[in-house]
Amino acid sequence: MSQSNAQVVQTLLATIVAAFLCAQGHAARAQQAPIFGMNFSFNAVDVAKIDQCKTSRSSTVRHSAFLPRYDQPEVRENVKQSLAEMKASGFKAIRTLIFFGEPSRSKDWFDSKRDRDRAARNVRDYIDDVAAAGFQQVALVYGVQGESSPSCRKEQWGDCFRPDTLASTNAFISSVRAALGPKPPLPIIYDIGNEMCAPPNLPALLKETVGRYVLSVASNYRKAFPNDDTTVSCSLLRFG
Repeated sequence: MSQSNAQVVQTLLATIVAAFLCAQGHAARAQQAPIFGMNFSFNAVDVAKIDQCKTSRSSTVRHSAFLPRYDQPEVRENVKQSLAEMKASGFKAIRTLIFFGEPSRSKDWFDSKRDRDRAARNVRDYIDDVAAAGFQQVALVYGVQGESSPSCRKEQWGDCFRPDTLASTNAFISSVRAALGPKPPLPIIYDIGNEMCAPPNLPALLKETVGRYVLSVASNYRKAFPNDDTTVSCSLLRFG
């Protein structure tokens, strides 16, 4: 296994096998065999920090999300090499997170207000590279962070969510999507609410903040891009 491919595996901690089916449930597509894919959002792993994973799940990949750095030639070339190796290994789909929030407190996030144009360019370039590598499908996942996230937590889940950031969240999501044009170079599933569905086990406050967030984002997105394959994904047993 090459060093680049090993980095991908370490980043994920395991090879993630995903079946990407259209979230809107087109009957013809539902009858097709699943497409196997890979989670891919980071391009470097600090193996010296593996022991810290017990207290911080992102310790080994902090400051290595590639989309906010995709305008750096060395980062883009590294990602393109990893894409080529994953495709050669037999994967046909990719799932990538777009981290963003207001204000940005991490090099792994785009700032929802300041970075809209840069995020749009970086994501468009990345999608072009995924298509050029020969993948059949990509899932773009909007991963809202910080006080823009309905799961923002100081003492309990949802207690630091700022509803006033919803306007910049919607503007950021729309800006990134619009840059891809009406006909992107390969089929895309848009996860507009990563782990944002509200199963019954959610704490009451979190259920309220998540509901408010999803209602705003889903309503705005479907009005602007009614023909997109969209989804709001779920997290099971994460919030306690």
